[in-house]
Amino acid sequence: MSNQSRVQAGIPEGGQWSESAKARPTVAGLGGFYDALDDPSDPQAQTFTTNVYVREGSQSPWGKIQHADQIATGIVSVSTASHGGMKLSPERNLKIPRELRQARDRWYEEDSQWAVVAKTFPEEFDDRQVEMADRSLRYWSPNEYESAYGEHVPDNERSPEFRADDDPDKIRLYGTRAEREAKADESALKRDAEAETHRARPKYAGFTPKLTTKQAQKLLRTGVNIDGTSKSLYAVISEGVPGKVAYFNGSKVEHYIEHPTEPDRVIPISKQVWDKFDAPDIRTPRERIELDISVEQHRVDQLERQAKSLSSVSYDRGLQPHDELREATARVNELREQRDSLSD
Repeated sequence: MSNQSRVQAGIPEGGQWSESAKARPTVAGLGGFYDALDDPSDPQAQTFTTNVYVREGSQSPWGKIQHADQIATGIVSVSTASHGGMKLSPERNLKIPRELRQARDRWYEEDSQWAVVAKTFPEEFDDRQVEMADRSLRYWSPNEYESAYGEHVPDNERSPEFRADDDPDKIRLYGTRAEREAKADESALKRDAEAETHRARPKYAGFTPKLTTKQAQKLLRTGVNIDGTSKSLYAVISEGVPGKVAYFNGSKVEHYIEHPTEPDRVIPISKQVWDKFDAPDIRTPRERIELDISVEQHRVDQLERQAKSLSSVSYDRGLQPHDELREATARVNELREQRDSLSD
């Protein structure tokens, strides 16, 4: 056995085998070493020697890595087809404040968690990135920021959802505490009601109204008779459509017409065709408003995610979607008022 000290491949110390190994800081005992890393006053704690080894083609939390770039010793940035982020070495990760630390896998995604890395290791990033990271953490993680750094974050630097309950902007976007609790209770009751309705909903030729496969769509369009005989959608329409209905499946609105000769069945169609049918909408006024509320609430959720994502790029850009968010939230509140004004 060779008496050479082994050094991991990739560290520029003379290759895989070297006369002198790259040693960790001299601290009494392994436990003492990690205690030093958690102590920012210890100068040895700022010496990082362990690297992170990831390569193109290996896996990340967001899929297969397409590109990997070493920012500094112990910090690697990766990108995939859909997302990306940074991975830290164990040494680096121990320097992250406990309130913000990803202790399990040491991955920090690129939308918002990158700010934790830039804030903790400002010497590895430029001044603008560090400033953006500080603003992003104060905006999206103000409570953790206060606990980690002992610095108060005023309401005007926080996202509205983390502001005081009497803040006008928070009340305008999210309502009062009582309204938010009522909304949560209402959402829970609605989910339970929808689940019960789905369980009680009859099957349509072996399929539920929420079709999940192109084969099911095709079958209902080209073979709509229970006895197995083929009938085109055009032939069905020519017999007259007794009614039409629409559902929101969580991401989009699905449109259906009632079968002209089999009242327990519906046929999925496009919205363009649905709009052209001179057939009554069999939904109640309350059901129509509920669908509109679901669509607008989905839009609100999308805008909130967009604002959070953009804030990781620029604090100012992160504020841009808030005008649309206010309008969409106001629209949801308006629709809820219309629904509540309806008689049962």
